[in-house]
Amino acid sequence: MGFSTGAFSRASSRLFAHFGEEAFFRGGFDPVVVVISREVQILGEYGQVERVVTTATLASSLAPKKGDALTVGVESWTLDAPLRGERADVVEWVLLPVAP
Repeated sequence: MGFSTGAFSRASSRLFAHFGEEAFFRGGFDPVVVVISREVQILGEYGQVERVVTTATLASSLAPKKGDALTVGVESWTLDAPLRGERADVVEWVLLPVAP
C-alpha cells in the first residue's frame, strides 16, 4: 500500500466516523454507514448551478447501482446517478427522494 493510498483510506475512515449515519441499504437488516450531504450544487456549463441535490457517500465495497434503496431514519431515497470521483474506496451518488 503506497503512502497516498493509506492516507486516503485514513481520511475515509475519519469522514465516516465524524459525519456518517447508520442507513439501511437495499432493504437489508444490517445497517451500513453513509454520509448524506444535502443541498449539493451541481454545476453545468459556464459554472452555473444546474441543480441542487442530496448525495450519499458509500463504501465502494457495497457495489451500489442505480435504483438501489437507501433509508436513513425516516427518509428514503433511491440511488440515481454516480458523481464522478477518482477514489476507489468510496463513491458518491445523487439521491432521489421516495414519496412517503
